[in-house]
Amino acid sequence: MKLASMTKGISASSNKAWGYLKETYRRHKASLALLAIMAAAPSIANAAGTDLLATGKDDVVSTFGQDSLVMMCVIIAEIIVSIGMYIKTKNLMVLLGLAVVIIFTTVGFSFVS
Repeated sequence: MKLASMTKGISASSNKAWGYLKETYRRHKASLALLAIMAAAPSIANAAGTDLLATGKDDVVSTFGQDSLVMMCVIIAEIIVSIGMYIKTKNLMVLLGLAVVIIFTTVGFSFVS
């Protein structure tokens, strides 16, 4: 009886469907917003303009490229951390992981140039 007084003439299946729709909308609100932005993106992409950051590409490559100081510091930090982890765990796989991480870092920095 209490359910009938709460719905005030609306069937229970209708309330259940409406609740499902509200819950689905609440769950996917961010996806719908992203979809709306993506729908508007082609008109924004057609706007003509100049690349204001094109002149800084050489600076970025010299700072973050394969033969840069940042690359050398990252590899030295990886070596220090992996030696510390090896001393703590006494696991040789940590030192093998060092080689893998250095390879991935080198490949990642090669995409900068």
